[in-house]
Amino acid sequence: MLNYVERSPLVTDTPLFHENFKKIQEIYSDLLLDNPGLDQRPYQPQLAAMYASRPNNICVGGQGLGKTLITGLIISLLLSTFQKKSPNPGTVQIAVPSLLFGRSRWLPDLLLLRDLQDCVEVINSDKQLLASKKPCWVYTHDFLKRKTKQLSTARPYVSRLIVKNKLFPKLLIVDEAHHLQAKSLRMQHMQILRKRAERVLLLSGTLADDLEHLHCLLKFCYRRDWKTSRSAFLQEFQTIKQSKTNYLAGEEDLVDLPKRYLPQLSVFKVPDYYTQMKTKVHRVTLNDSFVRSVIKLPEPRKRVELVELDLVHNQDYKNLVHRHLNDIRSCRDYRAEAKALQIIHPLIKCVNFPDGHVSTKIQRCVELVGEFKARGLKTVVFHNNVGSGRLVYSELQKKFGEESVVRLYAEDAEATPKHMNTDKREEALTKFLFSEKVCAGVFSIRLAGESLDLLQASAIIFYDVPWEIIKVAQATSRCVRPGAVNDFVEIVHLVAPKTIDEHMHELAAEKLKHMQLLLDYSPDQGYDPGRIKALDILDKILEAI
Repeated sequence: MLNYVERSPLVTDTPLFHENFKKIQEIYSDLLLDNPGLDQRPYQPQLAAMYASRPNNICVGGQGLGKTLITGLIISLLLSTFQKKSPNPGTVQIAVPSLLFGRSRWLPDLLLLRDLQDCVEVINSDKQLLASKKPCWVYTHDFLKRKTKQLSTARPYVSRLIVKNKLFPKLLIVDEAHHLQAKSLRMQHMQILRKRAERVLLLSGTLADDLEHLHCLLKFCYRRDWKTSRSAFLQEFQTIKQSKTNYLAGEEDLVDLPKRYLPQLSVFKVPDYYTQMKTKVHRVTLNDSFVRSVIKLPEPRKRVELVELDLVHNQDYKNLVHRHLNDIRSCRDYRAEAKALQIIHPLIKCVNFPDGHVSTKIQRCVELVGEFKARGLKTVVFHNNVGSGRLVYSELQKKFGEESVVRLYAEDAEATPKHMNTDKREEALTKFLFSEKVCAGVFSIRLAGESLDLLQASAIIFYDVPWEIIKVAQATSRCVRPGAVNDFVEIVHLVAPKTIDEHMHELAAEKLKHMQLLLDYSPDQGYDPGRIKALDILDKILEAI
């Protein structure tokens, strides 16, 4: 039964949908026949048929839905038609956040389909692009803005090389589309291909940081079909500065607004926003009944562990707070956020990676990994700061040995290598997932957006918290997803109480709560924005003195 299609405003009961669904169902049957170990998920061919029935789509889907496989079904359906019209290579072009994800996830999933087994290539150089004969390309978001290695004086960008050789996509797919910022070079070069693409599919677990970013993505996807101008869109939904005297009259006070998923969005306009967006953005979650009925998710066992700092460490933290006390009060009074962040960073460093000191928090992290190892569980430790990752990795190696711990990061000036390229990341990830000797991985939470699959990890430790709070949800979903090796995942947040660490965790919890509520808003839920903001951390520091 196509229950989710019936409730979706994106597709009506059209002959084209039913024709596409019939063809995709045949492709899906062959896929299951060729891969008997693959879980059968009836919603996948149905979603694929729905997206294939529209030229342009934005899909904001929960992690673990199988978006790559759904996309593969769409490509299988459309590729033969594209090839008849235009037999050029690169008929389908897929932009992904990193080559690691392109090689470890997109390529294996696409090659499961019969029609795509000789059609897909991961492209990483202009030479490879010009030599490729494959109709389906996978490359990174930043590939188009690279300079080519041609010997001419004017080295063109890769995007210009595609234009010069008329290698335009018929179908342009962008994974983790929220990385496309409005005025970025990445977006500018992607726009060159968008102008020639007949179809566009944007995939993401979230969508935008603010209303301007959201408008940019809607315009990129729907072009002339999105008729609302930027100024009209902002005027319709954004907050308006009001004096406190007007607050009781039903207007909101901008000063009191918290950091939330779309900070410009007026609280009072959320229902109207949701009504309009649901016709342009298709949201699917693991909690939807048609998904939950056919998948098995591990149970997330979440807990917060409060780890008191030792007396010396705690005194160092208090001394640092008192040293900056006047600046803290000044920032709090004048709401100087930039200055507040300058004060906050040394406090974070003092708590999470102090110089020349192994804190009780580090010790507890090592103990937890040992406890999980004794239960046969593989642990991933997510960290935000490079210094935290370096310190945790060092202490885990001392305890369990060099071969038992893997570190995954983008850049660390004090590590070897300083920059971890795609091959090194892929090697580290493979070792973490499949080596029986490895009991723990220390991963930068900034890489969580690369859509890594960490199904072998049954324990997560969040050592510290990022400012981009969506990464906490992304990191969790790397382990809490269909196909996990155990039927549970232990999730531990390590928090040093009565320090900035506790205040940041409170802020993180609030931002996650309201981000999720806005994504999955329904009129009967209402919308309560809460009252915790980044600058409120300063208030809490002062209260704790």
